[in-house]
Formats: sequence, structure tokens, C-alpha cells
Amino acid sequence: ALQYDGTLTAQFALEEVDATARRVRLYNIQGEGALRVNIAPGKALSRTGIHENQGGSSAWIHIDRTAPELTWLDPGARTVRGGSVSHVLKVEGAEAIELTVDDLRLITTGSASATLSVAPVEGSPHQRQVMLGDLQGDGTLQVEVAAGRASDGAGNLNQDVLLTPVVTVDQVAPVLSLGEPSSAETQGDTV
Repeated sequence: ALQYDGTLTAQFALEEVDATARRVRLYNIQGEGALRVNIAPGKALSRTGIHENQGGSSAWIHIDRTAPELTWLDPGARTVRGGSVSHVLKVEGAEAIELTVDDLRLITTGSASATLSVAPVEGSPHQRQVMLGDLQGDGTLQVEVAAGRASDGAGNLNQDVLLTPVVTVDQVAPVLSLGEPSSAETQGDTV
């Protein structure tokens, strides 16, 4: 018999491997979750015709068809002079996150530049910190996770492109200038 967990259903067939072994073939697998094959006690016969087995269960088989969903959490400062800015990427629906710097693309305008790094978030296995470091220049920065670049433990890939909020790097100091006075001479105390 099959034992299910989640929305998973399947059909099975027994195939003879040899005189002493059978293979369970699963087919028409639907839904998500886990399943295992249970063998009831006394279902195996010895060569002498005696029911000898105590029963048992196979290991659980996990079926995951849901693509991970990615969202950016609040990145903090959005206009900066330099330094670094971190974004936290939250991944829903993943048992494991496989994301590296090679899975990201830095989009820049003007002369803005940065280095990228990715690190786990301590205590949050479904989050990754994406750091824009060594911010230079003047312009905007965004980080893109392209579709198909983040995967879960089952190999399902994210379906959509995800962009961070825009970070503006502004290293140009404001320039103050004074114009000509409105009048070169005055009788009062305002010009």
C-alpha cells in the first residue's frame, strides 16, 4: 500500500525482478508532498510457503513541483554617498537555496559602480543577503535575479525576473553660488 503526506497521489504496479525480488513502479504521480511504500506483515512467502516477513516501509519519496517565489525585503538606505547597501532576498517554497553572485546581474546608470556578494542570513535559512559594496561614482544601481537563476532543492527554478529597489549613489557635492546683488546701492538694509 502507498502512504501519502500532502496533496500527493500516485498509482503503483509490482514488477518481478527475479524469483526473490519485486520492484514497485510508481506512475501517474499527482500533487506535491511525500509518499512511501508500506508492506504489510506476512505478505512474503519463504521457499517453503511460510509467511515470514514482519512488514516494513520504504524511505519517503518527496515530490516538489512548486517554483520558489522570491521577494526583496526593505533594503534600508536608498540614496547613499558610498559605502555599502544590503538587500535581503526571501525565498518562499524552497527547502534549500542555491544562489551565487553568478546568478545576479548588476544594472547601473551614470558612473555608479559596486561589487556584489551573497551570504546566508544567520538564523534564516530561507533568506540570502545580497551586498552592494564599495559604492562609487554617481548614478543608480539595481540587482537583478533573472528567471531560472534561483532554485530549490528539487531543482525547480524561479519563474520571474526580480529587481531590487533602486539605490542612488550620489557623490557629487552640492555647489553653492551667489548671484549679483539685486541692487548695487540701497537706502535700506535689504538688498
